[in-house]
Amino acid sequence: MATNVPAPAGIVVTSSDVWWSAIGYPFQSQTSALQHVPKSGGAVVTALTAPLTGGIAANQDLLTWSAATTSTDGGAPNGNVAIMPLDGGVSNIIANSENPLGGIALGSNDEVSWLDTNGVSGGLREWADGGVRTIAVTTGSTNTTVYPLASIIKSNASTFWIDGDVVSGQTMLHQVFMTDGGLANVGGGTLAIATDGVTIFAVSNPTSGQIRVDAFSAEGNPAQNWIGSAGEHAREVVLGAAADADSFYFSLLYSGEIWQLSRTTGAFNLVAGAQNQPAGMAVDDESIYWANLGDESVGGTIMRAPKN
Repeated sequence: MATNVPAPAGIVVTSSDVWWSAIGYPFQSQTSALQHVPKSGGAVVTALTAPLTGGIAANQDLLTWSAATTSTDGGAPNGNVAIMPLDGGVSNIIANSENPLGGIALGSNDEVSWLDTNGVSGGLREWADGGVRTIAVTTGSTNTTVYPLASIIKSNASTFWIDGDVVSGQTMLHQVFMTDGGLANVGGGTLAIATDGVTIFAVSNPTSGQIRVDAFSAEGNPAQNWIGSAGEHAREVVLGAAADADSFYFSLLYSGEIWQLSRTTGAFNLVAGAQNQPAGMAVDDESIYWANLGDESVGGTIMRAPKN
């Protein structure tokens, strides 16, 4: 759908277009952009340029994204989070002085949640009803430093994200109930998460060449798991849309592969191989979309494949 894109990472699909955040070369450079292309094909449109474009998300009405820079002298972050109506309205900054490179999510009521990666003082923030609040603050100790990574999703009244343990190199799937601020640790080693609105799915890489997919209830109770042979790193996972309700998909960054898992049969099926660092994924009723980060020599690409 698009070639020579400067390191596209996050990707979303609306009713008419495919949008992505291009983080630039070298990765997270000062030459990032927010771009889109019609689903029917056509020229790539650059909606804006910004330093360190981060996460991107959309619902039926809005597009939201983040852009962050931290001053070279170690001062406070000066990034921002913005929203823009999909009907062609003007973009609006909803939060300043953030370092929001850790992921972003948009709820059905237009509430925006993002991960501020400002070291141990970062946390999960939410914008709703015109104001910003902190839902959870990352913590640190003499043994570990816990900080938000890139995966964040919203499901009904809850927000889910991944925290990383720097010392052990493991990641832990956490859940935040926005209604009471409660936090629950429901798994370990998670690399990417997704939801169908009821169940949360976590992808991990327990051993080299093996992929494990776990299903959790909204309360964090294990429900089911699937294990298959695949590559070394699950970068992103997106559930199939209504036309393919029993499946979800994930990309293997290092192996350069796109996989589909049938929740009914438990079969892992290869959708595409030989991809150049596939990262973000999205789906609609008919197709699977993903962003290949690429490299400076050949650039990134925006790809599409039919679900069937």
